[in-house]
Parts: sequence; structure tokens; C-alpha cells
Amino acid sequence: MDKVEEMAGLMKEQQRRLDDLQGRVIRLETVLELALHRPSGASGRFLEADGDPIDA
Repeated sequence: MDKVEEMAGLMKEQQRRLDDLQGRVIRLETVLELALHRPSGASGRFLEADGDPIDA
């Protein structure tokens, strides 16, 4: 394999990993924002998008 092609493959894999990590960070930020802005009287349960509690 040509070194340029090998390097291009490695760069694609690194970009895929960065994209995956970016998505994970965004999800963590969202959970943190929701937790920090939850009213103090709210229960500790998370809700589905439709407002139903998530069963643990």
C-alpha cells in the first residue's frame, strides 16, 4: 500500500472517531443542561421525549 493511501485511511479513521466523540460530548452537555435547569421539586427520573417516565 502506498504511504499516502495509508495515511489517508488513518486520517479517515481519526475523523470518524472525532465525529463520534463530538456526538457523545453533545449528548453529555444536553443531559447536564437538563439536570442543572430542572426545577428543584422535580423527581430524579428522566422522561422520554413524549414526557413519559423512563423505566429503569
